[in-house]
Amino acid sequence: MTVFSTSREIPAPPHQVFAAISEPQRLARWWGPAGFTNTFAICEFRVGGRWSFVMHGPDGARYPNESEFAEIEAPGKIVVQHVSEPRFRLTIMLALLSSLFLYAAAVVAEELHSYALVQDDGSLLIKGRIVHLDGIYLPPTGRQCLSEMRPVRCAERAVLALEFRIQGFVHCFVQSVNEDDSRNATCYVDRGHFDEGENLSAYLIRNGWAVALPDAPFEYQALEAIARKQGAGVWGFPADVIRRP
Repeated sequence: MTVFSTSREIPAPPHQVFAAISEPQRLARWWGPAGFTNTFAICEFRVGGRWSFVMHGPDGARYPNESEFAEIEAPGKIVVQHVSEPRFRLTIMLALLSSLFLYAAAVVAEELHSYALVQDDGSLLIKGRIVHLDGIYLPPTGRQCLSEMRPVRCAERAVLALEFRIQGFVHCFVQSVNEDDSRNATCYVDRGHFDEGENLSAYLIRNGWAVALPDAPFEYQALEAIARKQGAGVWGFPADVIRRP
């Protein structure tokens, strides 16, 4: 059994987050990867209750989901069993961090909003800094993937996909700084005052040109499962086995 885990700090107490999950009308508005919408057929928020919905991708693709609520312990734990393919068990744990609000007020995260040049390894050059897209791994340049009618190099396709999608400015939120002073960041394009824009890591995973790291957000794991099922990018007909770093 493979286990993935991730954590998020949310500026809200557990009972408010729990309510945003337990109320179907609210859950339908935000559940799933950025850019996706949902149509709920049934959402019985109780132990053993069914949760049936269709997730709509930004490209118009439809992803039917069938799940059931296996465990509910208000306001700190929700366990969802995904019974349709791909099968998995999602455990959501909510805990209050006493320093969360002080931390959010005292720390100003580094942001980079500027023109980006895509490097050969898929990193971005922004204002003289090397920025790696957080939570993903691009297969080495020499790895071959079969796509359409002929073999192509996966990393080169990822670079081309990035260049095509960015076409100029990006807005990045730095998550960590590496020893070589490069940044790991979550980067968006088409971001505005009232629009989050598109997450570039999610974009690459959804199209099969990157894989999610083990500690990546659940959103990335879900997108990878969809790309794998569709046979997109590296999940089509790879000439060798994909190994995560």
